[in-house]
Amino acid sequence: MRFGNLGANVLVNDLEAPAADAVTQCLGGDDKAVANYDSVLEGQKIVDAAMNKWGRVDILVNNAGIILDSSFAKMAQQQWDDVYKVHLEGTMRVTKASWGIMQEQELDALSISRRRRCKLQHTANVMAPLAKSQMTEGLLEKKLNEKLTPDSVAAFVAHESCDRSGNVYEVGGGWAAQTRWQQLHGVAFFFER
Repeated sequence: MRFGNLGANVLVNDLEAPAADAVTQCLGGDDKAVANYDSVLEGQKIVDAAMNKWGRVDILVNNAGIILDSSFAKMAQQQWDDVYKVHLEGTMRVTKASWGIMQEQELDALSISRRRRCKLQHTANVMAPLAKSQMTEGLLEKKLNEKLTPDSVAAFVAHESCDRSGNVYEVGGGWAAQTRWQQLHGVAFFFER
C-alpha cells in the first residue's frame, strides 16, 4: 500500500481474492490499482497483468511466502516442496518475467522482499521482514502485531534514500538493520594423524 499511497500504480497479487480486492479498493480501485490472483509460479501472468493495465513495470516487490508449520521430523516432502516453490521458485519466476521489461526501461529499482545489484544498475537487496500478515497471523503476540505493521517494512523499501544494493536487511516495526555473514580472525590448528 505504501507505493500506492506515494502515487504509484500497483498490481496487488494474492491467491485470496478478498484480500487482493480489499487492498485494491483502499488504493483507489481500478484507476490506481488492479487485483490479480495468479500464483507466483505463474510469474509471467502476473507481469502480463501489469503490462496490460499500464504498459510498464517500474518496481517489483516479491514478498510471497507461506508457512507450513511443522517440525522438521514431521515435515512431509510435499510441505518442503511447497515452501521452496513459493519462496524461491516463485521469486525467480516473477523476477524473470519482469527482468527484460525493466532492462528495456533502464530502471534502477528492483525489490525482492529480497534485492541485488547487477550490470544493469538495478538495485536489489534481501529484506527479512517482520510484520503482521496473513502468513504470520497467530504466530505473534497481539501487542507485537499492533507494532509490526506491513507499512513499517514498506516504508523502508519505498523510501527514496533506499539506494543501497547487494545487502540483507532485517526490517520491522520502524526499525531496519543491515545484516551480514562475517568471518572473524579464526584459529589455525594442526593435528597429527
